[in-house]
Amino acid sequence: MKSDVPKQFLCIRGKPVLMHTMAKFYNYSKRIKIVVVLPAAEIENWKKLCKKCVFKIPHTIVHGGKTRFDSVKNGLHAIDSGDNLIAIH
Repeated sequence: MKSDVPKQFLCIRGKPVLMHTMAKFYNYSKRIKIVVVLPAAEIENWKKLCKKCVFKIPHTIVHGGKTRFDSVKNGLHAIDSGDNLIAIH
């Protein structure tokens, strides 16, 4: 994206891309449990953006790992066991 800002935090129409994505999932079904996996260094930034944008969609924040595989694994550990449909975006 040729930006110092991680692409999920780039703003479109006044909100970060990640908020638009989460809203699409949430508006599809309020029962969806959203887990956001972020690098530890970006979690405070995300929380500040949520306050700034008055972003109220419920979600769980999980620390990412060294690799995408590790990050996905960390996200999966945050999900209750049972019959689930999981989408990784």
